[in-house]
Amino acid sequence: MNKIVITGGNGFIGKELIKIIIKTKYTVYVLDKNINKNKRLNNIFFLKVDITNSKSINKIIKKIRPDCLVHLAAVHHIPTCEEKRQLTQKVNIIGTENLLKSLEKFPPKKFIFASSGAVYDWQKNHLDEIKTKIKPNDNYSLTKYTSEIQIKLWSNKIKRTQVFLARIFNTIGPNDPNSHLIPDILKQINFKHKKQSILLGNIKSKRDYIDVRDTAKCLSLMIKKKSKTGFEILNVCNQTNYSVKEIVETIGKILKSKIIIKIDPKKIRKVDRHSQIGSNKKIKRFLNYNPEYSLNDSIKNILKNMTK
Repeated sequence: MNKIVITGGNGFIGKELIKIIIKTKYTVYVLDKNINKNKRLNNIFFLKVDITNSKSINKIIKKIRPDCLVHLAAVHHIPTCEEKRQLTQKVNIIGTENLLKSLEKFPPKKFIFASSGAVYDWQKNHLDEIKTKIKPNDNYSLTKYTSEIQIKLWSNKIKRTQVFLARIFNTIGPNDPNSHLIPDILKQINFKHKKQSILLGNIKSKRDYIDVRDTAKCLSLMIKKKSKTGFEILNVCNQTNYSVKEIVETIGKILKSKIIIKIDPKKIRKVDRHSQIGSNKKIKRFLNYNPEYSLNDSIKNILKNMTK
């Protein structure tokens, strides 16, 4: 493979993935609406484009004819997905359909889609790619699972393309532009104080957190890996889970600060699963992958980058 297109490549996970593949001989095309202007940096081309614009997508795909496409572009901040339901569906579903339609005439060798562990049914056991039922419970997970079905139907017609559905769990790291849990916590902290309080919503909910560097590594391994079946579903997770309270305690220990949590009714999600822990047995076996970073490592890295 020579040419890789990454939609949403200027985003949180995309930037980390580029750090890995920039060392390769690939020519990379970053498609993202959050680019000021088109530019080139060595073997990376940054192209300002909105995936909901089918004409622009058709034009770009026809010109590039990628060997591999990594589809990361999406609206994924849960409160935003609930508040702006139609926008989320337009970007996540129509945007995916635009890509697939444009690739029918120029099918790549590989298509990698960033789905989510949120598509699984709510259960306490490890969420498994084969055994666990699929049951979207909010607008975001609904759009992700809809796209999985779109891609499966497309794949049935386009036999030559190897497809990887990466069900990514809660990815954390520096410079997350969305108001996810850890950025929300850190915005409220005064680093000069040894004792303080913060406002949060659901604090008992547990999630499977994975470092953005590990997530990017998994995606880079998918780019290289050949699939015998032609269609693979892989959980991208750590197979560990932590509550919001435990996250706050970890941050407090690293900062040597006592952080008191106060519940803000406005921050409480009406729809929120109590626990989420993925099984990473398949991805460890299939990609020979092992998580490199612990929760403690991730939070230390986030704090270090905040002080730069």
